[in-house]
Amino acid sequence: MNILITGAAGFIGSHIARQLVRDGHEVHAVVRPQTDLRRITDIKSSLHFIHGDLLDSSFILSSSSFGELLDRPDLIKLGAFPWSPSESMHILADNTKLREGTGWKTR
Repeated sequence: MNILITGAAGFIGSHIARQLVRDGHEVHAVVRPQTDLRRITDIKSSLHFIHGDLLDSSFILSSSSFGELLDRPDLIKLGAFPWSPSESMHILADNTKLREGTGWKTR
C-alpha cells in the first residue's frame, strides 16, 4: 500500500512509519526542511521524502511531487499534525481553495 504520513520524524509518527515500513508498505513522508531525522535514521533509506511545510501555501501550490502524490487514488493519508483536528480541517480547506484556481485536482 502507498501511505503518506506527516510527522514521520516525530515521536509517534516515527513509530508508525517504522511499523508501516516493516509491514512492507511504501511510505511517503512529508518533513519540514529543518526537521531532525534522528528518530528515523534506521528506516531513512526506506522512506520517500517530500521536504516542505504543510502550513506554507506556496509549498502546497508549487510542489508537483506533493500534488501528484495527493492525486493518487491508491494513497492512504495519515497525519500527526501539530495543530488541533478542527484547525487541520480549516488549513486543508484553505489549501483546497487555493489549489482550485491552479489546475490541481481536488477531492
